[in-house]
Amino acid sequence: MKTALIYIEENLASSMALRYTSRLANLIDLALQVIHVEEPENKNHFGTGWTRRTWEHGIEEAGLQEVDRLLKTERIDCRFLGSPVVRVGDRDSELLSEMSHHPYNLYIEGRLNTASVRDFYSLLGSRLYRKMTCPSLIVKNLVPIDRVLLLAAEGVDPDQLTSCFSRLFDPESIPVDLLYFHFQENDSPVWEQEHEMADYLNEIITPLADKGWNIEKKQVVRGTPEKVADLLRDYGLVVSTFPTRKCPHYELLAMLPNPILICK
Repeated sequence: MKTALIYIEENLASSMALRYTSRLANLIDLALQVIHVEEPENKNHFGTGWTRRTWEHGIEEAGLQEVDRLLKTERIDCRFLGSPVVRVGDRDSELLSEMSHHPYNLYIEGRLNTASVRDFYSLLGSRLYRKMTCPSLIVKNLVPIDRVLLLAAEGVDPDQLTSCFSRLFDPESIPVDLLYFHFQENDSPVWEQEHEMADYLNEIITPLADKGWNIEKKQVVRGTPEKVADLLRDYGLVVSTFPTRKCPHYELLAMLPNPILICK
């Protein structure tokens, strides 16, 4: 059984994340821990001792009601590890604290898909994403999970990609394709022969084949992040590694409308 920490608020992004996770649970033996963090604007205003504890308890109760309303509305078919956790404080700090005390196999949250690359940079550049040690699933849209794409590019570690993917998914649970992305300014994406990146691609294909996986399509494409992202919109999940710097691979992940699994 895999365990996942899922962050929710009473909004559309969290609704999508819950529904997508319910679909994911059909592919992975998954148990969820729901968490919500209330971030008060001025928590120092409420003093210390009994007064502060009473104030924090009231904030927690309001957050728990918010979580309960969303869970009752969605009624997702998933196994839960326990009751929802509600914390008061800084979101990144509270989530990292939860992960340090209870190691999870996966972190999940919803993010409405926008065209803002800056917002995506801000998310992945946050302390939470930089310091978390487990893979993260960012649900941008609610789509069927009927095919997965392993996305490679300059800076993507094949070992990290294959080990993370194979830890979460069982062989033959879903069709898998492999794509290597080269950045190139051109009018439309250009598909190249697989053999041009054969050695690199084999570093991904071989260990997965040894574990029973069959990569159905192996392709190489040159183009801009915006145009390549549009080509990949039909995949139910795109899997790649955490980009260590701003680069075309980072920009492609930002522009993809698909849910993204970021390996670490």
